Amino acid sequence: MRTILPYSVGLLLTLCVAVTLTWGRSGLGVGDLAEQMAAEHQRSAALEERDRAVMRCLHGKRWVVDQLAGGQITLQEAAGLFRQLEEEVNQGDPRWAGPFRRSRSDEEVSLQVLTWLHGEEMEHSQANEPLESRL
Repeated sequence: MRTILPYSVGLLLTLCVAVTLTWGRSGLGVGDLAEQMAAEHQRSAALEERDRAVMRCLHGKRWVVDQLAGGQITLQEAAGLFRQLEEEVNQGDPRWAGPFRRSRSDEEVSLQVLTWLHGEEMEHSQANEPLESRL
């Protein structure tokens, strides 16, 4: 135990000097480091919320497409719901997560709905007539 103690103290002193020199060269003080850590914590929380919002959007779009395929809603209603779902993703703080790309025109949103519908149709290919022709 006595032979390890001097080495441990020496290693600890070396580590303290290395950390002090690194902070000095980077220009970061303890306060700067605390601010950076707090900012990273906020960014992490914002990105986690964005992830949850995107997942809600994806699940919502799948539900909308299922409703459209079942004839419960029209293409125009589906496009409106898609637009609402995309807007909900942008509710977070844009400083940390940035804006979520969303469809601009009604035509673009409708095309997006039809693309999702086609993907759903491919996933559950049936012998029935294509879903798009029933709209």
